[in-house]
Amino acid sequence: MIRSVDENCKPYSDEAPTTFSVPAFFGTLGVWIVIFFCVFKGVSSSSYIVWVTVPLPILFVIIMIINGSTLDGASDGINQYFTGSGKSTELSEQWSDAAGQIFLGLSVCLGIMTSYGSYQPKNSPIIRNGIVISVGNCFFSFVAGFAVWSVVGYLDKLGKLSKDGTSSISLAFITYPTAIDTMAAPNLWAIILGLTLFTLGIDSSFSAIEATSTVICDTTWGKKVPRMFVAFVLCTFGFCCSIPFCFNFGFTLFDVVDHYLCAYLLLTIGILQAFGCGWGFDTA
Repeated sequence: MIRSVDENCKPYSDEAPTTFSVPAFFGTLGVWIVIFFCVFKGVSSSSYIVWVTVPLPILFVIIMIINGSTLDGASDGINQYFTGSGKSTELSEQWSDAAGQIFLGLSVCLGIMTSYGSYQPKNSPIIRNGIVISVGNCFFSFVAGFAVWSVVGYLDKLGKLSKDGTSSISLAFITYPTAIDTMAAPNLWAIILGLTLFTLGIDSSFSAIEATSTVICDTTWGKKVPRMFVAFVLCTFGFCCSIPFCFNFGFTLFDVVDHYLCAYLLLTIGILQAFGCGWGFDTA
C-alpha cells in the first residue's frame, strides 16, 4: 500500500482522494521568488547572499547541538551515530546514502563548483580551494549529525521514535519536529529548525540555478539573452516542477526523488563523468 503524509505528517492511504495544499503552493512560490532575487544578477548578487545563508545555519546547528546535548538519552543517540547500532537500514544502503549525501552536499558532478570556479582568477590556487571546500563541507555535515542524533536518542528514551525515523529525510522532517513538540519553548526551536533548513535549501537551489544559467550565458546564443531573463525562465521551470510536491502525496514523492537522486543517479553520473574525463583527456 502506498502511503503519504500531509503537512501535519498524518498518513494517507492510497484509497484517500488526492488533495492540494494551497499554503504549500504559496510557500513554494515564495521560495522560488527568493531564489530568483538571489541569482538574477549572477554572482554579483549571489555572492552577497552567501554571507547570510552560510554562517546562519552554522550558528543554528551549534545552538541545536548545545540544546540536544542537554536532553535525556542524547548519549545513546550519539552512540548510534558512531556505531550505526539501532538503524533499520542495511549497511549497503547506509553507504549509498552517505556517498549520495557527499555528492549532493559538495555538488560533485553537477557543474556547480565548475561554474563558480570559472569566475576565479586564472592563477587562483585551485587545489587549495578544492581541499578547503571539501573538508569544510564534510566537517559541517559530520558536526550537524550531532544535532540530529542527540535528538534521536532523546526520542528513543521517551519511546516516541518511529521505526523509520532514523534514516533519509525522516530525520529532519519527522523525527526532529516530533522532538521539538516535547521541548521547552517549542515555537522557538521550530523557528530555528525552519530557518536552518530554509537557508541550507536556498544555498543548494540558487547554486544549481546559477550553474545552469552560467552554462547558458556562456554559449554563443546565450550571450545575447539578458541574464535576468535566463534566471526568470529557470526559476519558473523549477517552480512548475515543484508543484507536484504540494499535493498530499508530496512527501512520498519527495522521499522517492531524494533517495533515487542521491543514492543512484548522482553516483552513476559521477562514474560516467570519471570515465568520460579519463577517456577524453587521455594523453598516453
